[in-house]
Amino acid sequence: MTTRYRKYDSDNVRMTLNIPNDVRELSISAAEFLGVPLSQFIAAALREYARDTIGLPKPPPAAAPVPSVSDVLRSYVEGGDRMIGPCGEKWPCLYDGSVPERVGDWEFCRHCGIRTV
Repeated sequence: MTTRYRKYDSDNVRMTLNIPNDVRELSISAAEFLGVPLSQFIAAALREYARDTIGLPKPPPAAAPVPSVSDVLRSYVEGGDRMIGPCGEKWPCLYDGSVPERVGDWEFCRHCGIRTV
């Protein structure tokens, strides 16, 4: 798929949008309800709409938090392999914390699209 829009090397870009005032007010109310900045709310909404438009399946909610180092060590010492990743698959799954997809303060798994933080 080709695009006529410029590619950026940066993770974040500045965009100017012209939207009706009632949509702006509605977005502000929703962002305040979620307790997130307006730019983060709009970025997340655009991300979801873009995924829906091109037919990517909607990711389910996270099945578990990303295991911490202490969780992994505890599981190893106990001899169990019951740990699961955010996608619900056996840990270690395809989640890569070194290159997450970020939308404001929210973090998503680049592989499965599940919100991890």
